[in-house]
Amino acid sequence: MLDSVCDTLSHDENDERSAVFNTVLATVKLHHVPQLAIRIRNERELTQVDALTPIYNCRILPQPLFGSHHILFRLEFNDGVGWLLKVPANGYPNAFDEMSALSLRSEALTMRLLKQETAVPIPEVYHFEDSCDNKLSCPFILMEYIVGLPLYEVWFNQRLTPDDLKRHRLQTLRDIAQAMVQLNKYVFSQGGAIHFDQDGKPSDIGSFRKVHTEAMLDAPHTNDEYDGAIIFETAGPFTCPKSYFTYMLEKRKPPANEDKYGLGLYKLLRLFIDLAFVDIDAQQQEKGFVLSHPDFDIQNIIVSEDGRLHGLIDWDGVVTVPRCLGNERYPSWLTRDWDPMKYAYQENATPGPDNPNNHENSPNELNHYREIYQGIMENVLQDKSVKRKTSRSLLLENLAIAADDPVSFHSIVEKIFEEAKAKTAKDGDDDDDDDDDDDTFYIYEVATAYATGELSESHRKRVIRGFQALLS
Repeated sequence: MLDSVCDTLSHDENDERSAVFNTVLATVKLHHVPQLAIRIRNERELTQVDALTPIYNCRILPQPLFGSHHILFRLEFNDGVGWLLKVPANGYPNAFDEMSALSLRSEALTMRLLKQETAVPIPEVYHFEDSCDNKLSCPFILMEYIVGLPLYEVWFNQRLTPDDLKRHRLQTLRDIAQAMVQLNKYVFSQGGAIHFDQDGKPSDIGSFRKVHTEAMLDAPHTNDEYDGAIIFETAGPFTCPKSYFTYMLEKRKPPANEDKYGLGLYKLLRLFIDLAFVDIDAQQQEKGFVLSHPDFDIQNIIVSEDGRLHGLIDWDGVVTVPRCLGNERYPSWLTRDWDPMKYAYQENATPGPDNPNNHENSPNELNHYREIYQGIMENVLQDKSVKRKTSRSLLLENLAIAADDPVSFHSIVEKIFEEAKAKTAKDGDDDDDDDDDDDTFYIYEVATAYATGELSESHRKRVIRGFQALLS
C-alpha cells in the first residue's frame, strides 16, 4: 500500500526510527508539495487553468511513515485520488551523492519503463528529481498510491476458513507469477543498474548502490555518532553470474584464523558457490542476467481481500541480477525456512492479525507452496525446464544471503550442510569408508577440519555429492 509497506513501522517505532531522518525533515520544504502535485496533475491531464484557481485541492496526510532509508508522505486530492511522495533519508546537501542520484534516477525510470512496456502492476511515476536543486530542496519521487492490503494481512488471515484462505493464497501466487514472467523480456549480458540517457531511454548496464551490511553492523561499535542510517557501497557491473556471488563474499572480512569454525564455514560457502556455477555454459553466461524485483517479499505485494494482485511496490535498488536469483525464483516469503536466523516459526503459535509478530508458515506449508509455485511457473511459461530453475532458486537465493549478510551467514551454511548431509545419508557409495559414517560427519568437525586443511577426502567428496544432489 505504501512504498514500501515492507519498511513501514508502528508509531512507537517511527519515533525511534525518525532520528535517522531529522536532517532531511528539517530540510524538505513540504509546504511546496501540494501545489507541485496539483500542477503536475493538471499538466498530465492537459487542463489549462488559472494558477490561482486550480481544479484540484491537495493535502499531505498526517503521520509520515519511515522506511529503512526513505520517508513517505501520502498526498490526497479532493476527489479522493492518492499520491505518494518518497524522499531518501540522505536527501539533503553534502549527503546526497552522485551514486544516490543515479540510484534514484534508475529506480524512477525503470519503473516508467515497466509501466510503459509491460502489464506488471506497479505505481506510476508522475515526477522525480535526482538532486536537491528544486522547490522541495530534496530529491524525491512522486508516484501513484496503490490502494489495497499488504499481502501479509491476507496470507495470514486466520478469520477465513482453511479452504478460503488457500484459495486466496493461490490467487496471489498465480497473479504474481503472471506478473514476474513479463520481466523475461529484459535480459542482459551484465548485472547492475539500468543507466538511462538524457531522454530517459535505457543506455547501458552500470554500477549500482548497494547496502553495505557489514559496515552497518560495525558502525555502532566504531562510531559513537552513528544514527542507524543505511550505509551504502558501489558495486558492479558484473560480467558473469558467479561474480555477483563472489563479489559479495570477497567484500566481507573473512573470519580470523583463530575462529576455525567460522573460517571453515566461510570456505564451505566458497565451495558451494563454486559448485553452483560449475555447469553454467557459455550461452547462459552471455545472457545471464535479468531484470527482477529487488525485494520480492510479502510486504511489497499489495492485494485485494481475496488475494488478487493490485501492485508490486518498493522498486528501490532495482538491478539486473543473475537468472538464478531473478524473476522466475520463489517469492522470498516461501524460502524463509532456509534462513534459520530470521525464520521465527513457532509450532504452537497462531499466525495472523492477532499475533502480528508471528507471520510465518510452517516448514511443511512452505514446501507445499513452493511446489505449487513451481507448477504455476511451468504452466505460465509452458516450459518444463523452468521448474528446475525455480526449484534451484531456493538454494541459490540463500547462498547469496549468506555471502552478503554476516548475521545469517553461519545459520544458512549450517542449514545447507545439514540438507546435503541428509541427501547422502547411507547412500552406499563405493567410496564410503568408516570416516564417512554419519557418526563422524558433523558440521563442526567438517568445518574446523576444512579450515585447517585437515578435511578427509571422503568427507570432502560427501560434501560435494550432497550439494550437487541439492542442485539436481
